[in-house]
Amino acid sequence: LSCPSPPSKRNRERTSSCPVRERESSSARGTGSLKGGRMSGAGKKEVISLYRELLRHGNRFSNYNFKEYALRRTRDDFRANMSVTDGARVAELLSKGKADLEVVKRQAALSRMFKPDMEYVINVHKNRM
Repeated sequence: LSCPSPPSKRNRERTSSCPVRERESSSARGTGSLKGGRMSGAGKKEVISLYRELLRHGNRFSNYNFKEYALRRTRDDFRANMSVTDGARVAELLSKGKADLEVVKRQAALSRMFKPDMEYVINVHKNRM
């Protein structure tokens, strides 16, 4: 994933509409050491990995509404906790995210095993195009 244009030096401090840049500039998540409000590389990578896994497994729901809900909640929760700098709170959020990932994995697998008999309107339109 990449954004259309990189931020200029002057605009880096502002929040961007690009989720990739928001994740990369976030000093809110991870279990790494916090130095001046910043995470170490290992903690940041772990958070980004968790974010991508949640999005990947959220996309595996067969029901459109469940899929969109899982993706929206993932994005909203990560954005809401972007400013957290307390190490204990970050670790707590990371463990909660891992538990949520297990739930999403399990529910997405069940969703694929027991597909509904009817087609959803959104899927019908995709197949016609």
